[in-house]
Amino acid sequence: MDKNQIKTLFVKRLTDEEQKYQAIADKAREDAISGEAKQEAKYDTRAIEASYLAGSLARRKEEITLARQEIENLETREQSQVGVGALVEIEENEDIQCFYMTESVGGYEISYGDQTIRTLSLTSGLGRSLVEASAGEDLEFQTPKGVREISVISVY
Repeated sequence: MDKNQIKTLFVKRLTDEEQKYQAIADKAREDAISGEAKQEAKYDTRAIEASYLAGSLARRKEEITLARQEIENLETREQSQVGVGALVEIEENEDIQCFYMTESVGGYEISYGDQTIRTLSLTSGLGRSLVEASAGEDLEFQTPKGVREISVISVY
């Protein structure tokens, strides 16, 4: 797997998402101050609601910006143990999954060839259980739904 290419794909995905949220936030902000949002009755709250929406969208855009910056700063060196910047393939119940390990960014995904690669935060339950694991290790960890058993297939 080409970690530089995978990192570039994640950065592109997050950049695209940043631009999308910025455009939506700008539109919501514009709607909040437009004449159409002007209060027409005592309990008309369109302008207030539009400003809340614009603020929430701007905060979401900022979260995405921070996620992109974190991924941009990841080193792409090969690793033998799971840590920040590692690519990890695991198997659980005959299902193979691939994760790009980050300090705090989880839940984003990209397509890479015929695989889906997801970001996984080291602070998540699965992330914590994978720290310092190596290829070939079998791990167990506790979740609210019970014990999960996984096998580490490879670490890049």
